[in-house]
Amino acid sequence: MCLFVIYLLYHVMEGSKFMNKKLLGALIGVCAVVILLAVGVVVVFGHLANFVDPQRSFYGDSAQYAELLGENGTYTDKFLGGVDLFPNELAQSAVVERFAVEYNKPYNENYLAYVVYKCNDEDFEAEKARLQALDSTPEKEYKIYGITEFPYEPVFVLADEKVGISYALAIESTKRIVYFSLSFSNYFTDIQYLDNVDTTYLPKGFDAYPNNARHEQYKKDGK
Repeated sequence: MCLFVIYLLYHVMEGSKFMNKKLLGALIGVCAVVILLAVGVVVVFGHLANFVDPQRSFYGDSAQYAELLGENGTYTDKFLGGVDLFPNELAQSAVVERFAVEYNKPYNENYLAYVVYKCNDEDFEAEKARLQALDSTPEKEYKIYGITEFPYEPVFVLADEKVGISYALAIESTKRIVYFSLSFSNYFTDIQYLDNVDTTYLPKGFDAYPNNARHEQYKKDGK
């Protein structure tokens, strides 16, 4: 629009005694500044839109397990070790007590998966053995984000302080299997995981929220 106005002015003033090249040059300069400012506003608001209107999906129905976390599930490969952690389908005797899968992208992608179920002895032992056979992160390396210890002995753990943590618990006394996985970036998650995850099954001291100790270090030194 700005260029169009200048074009018209040029043709109106062309050949006229009022034709002023300096004035025309100034108008072109002003127009260029206006265009640059407009482009800048579009870019800024494009980034802000990610925060104002984030992409978020939440699922709380365990009937969707296979669709979301099973073999070729929508989110299975979004988690650290998710392809190994989550079985293709839940045990036949499983009675699901808690189920939460969340995707949140205010700016970077964040994922949460949390499943708790009870089952019979046979299914419990079979899943426990499957999980124990997987390669896990050594204990000295998985104590990230303030973790001091697990409430129950984990049968599988994968941890990477930059991208998240995945683990499974097999609680012998109650025949419960617990799967937990939280994937994020830049050393913190935007997902309010405590809204859906029982602290009973979280590692003691675990804090992956913004401004946790590791995140503060990253903000300070950039690594």
